[in-house]
Amino acid sequence: TGAQRPSAVIPTPAAPKQPGAAAPHQPRAAALHQPGAAALQSSSIGRYDTWREGWSESQRCAVVQRGLSFWSRLLDGDHAHKMLSEQLRFSTLANLWDTHPPFQIDGNFGATAGIAEMLLQSQTGTVHVLPALPAAWPSGRVDGLRARGAFTVGATWRDGHAVELRLGSDAGGSVQLRSDLLAGQFRLVDTRTGRSVRWSRVGVDTIRFDTRCGHAYRLTAR
Repeated sequence: TGAQRPSAVIPTPAAPKQPGAAAPHQPRAAALHQPGAAALQSSSIGRYDTWREGWSESQRCAVVQRGLSFWSRLLDGDHAHKMLSEQLRFSTLANLWDTHPPFQIDGNFGATAGIAEMLLQSQTGTVHVLPALPAAWPSGRVDGLRARGAFTVGATWRDGHAVELRLGSDAGGSVQLRSDLLAGQFRLVDTRTGRSVRWSRVGVDTIRFDTRCGHAYRLTAR
């Protein structure tokens, strides 16, 4: 499809967490997601929430070869990160191949798809940036993620909060963008023209604006 390959995410190590402290940045699942989370936890996936072969592990992080992350779609970044950590620890060789043994490509596809959905989701029509960011990645940067509507998305975050969003438009048209950055004051600029872009608010942390084909946009907190 000509999609760009995402650049590597290099998160800054998290500071030690105080016992019982909640991650302030972790988005709370909407009421719609709560029954789904409960059902998933009580399913065979939830009951056997420990390491197995890579292909099985990847299904809990993402539906194999389709990149539909169960826990990321439920906005549970910490649980998705747990699944990813177990796969890397118990089911990944030194050359990063997933082991069944001897090799199972499903685990590689599922893990990378799960990571992508922790950082970006757009299946609902809204481009949601950092929807399931785990506490283990408090600061970092990513670029080259692809969203529905022919958009390329990047983000920079610190202390669990987005501080800059980047969006490139391949086809133009309207985009609906969601991020915790948008809940406060921010600036939206067309990087080609250097001009501010008009936008309209459609939610507490969601805006809509029109894009132009081939243009790129930057959103920064004020």
